[in-house]
Order: sequence, then C-alpha cells, then structure tokens
Amino acid sequence: MLVRPPCGAPVPWTLLLVANRVLGPGMRRVSLVGDDLEGMVFRVGQRLLVNLPVEAGGDLSRPCRIAGFDREELRLDLDLAVSDGTPEAHWVSSARIGDIVVAAPAP
Repeated sequence: MLVRPPCGAPVPWTLLLVANRVLGPGMRRVSLVGDDLEGMVFRVGQRLLVNLPVEAGGDLSRPCRIAGFDREELRLDLDLAVSDGTPEAHWVSSARIGDIVVAAPAP
C-alpha cells in the first residue's frame, strides 16, 4: 500500500523494467515490476509519474498513462507517446531490460 509522507507527496516506488516495445508510430509500451506495487488499486485512466534520466544529468518527472496492471505479477504496463528529441524518446530508446525505474502515482 502506498504510504504518504507528512507533506502529502507519494513515496516513490522502485521498479524494474521488464519489457520495452513499439506499439506503433510514436507510441511505446514499457512494463515495470516491483514489490512496491503490492496492494496497488488500479483505476482506468490512472497516471504514474516516472522519473526519466536526462542527457544533461539528473531526472525529469513525466506523467505516463497506466495501460494495465497485473496484480499476480505486480506488473504495470505504461503507454508513452514519444516524439523525436523528447526526454521520453531518449529514455525509451536507451532503456534496457533490468534498468531500475523510480515512479510514483500522479496526484
């Protein structure tokens, strides 16, 4: 279950990238797993804030639509719209299976 710190911001989840595939022009689907997803309640249209590493260093938080959640596998599927030159495009083109991804539910 997601525990909120006193400031009200969600505690980030540490997840593992297990799939990264092309859905069509400008669309990718990534799958993330992790024990931090235990107790998650999925709602259609829900979004997740994903910290994407940027070329200049550091991270950039981006909202991603949750396409599905498998409770047994503790797996989230995220759909990302990607355009050339965007942080999303850079991340999905360089992301590898086994990469750690930090994310949190969007408010």
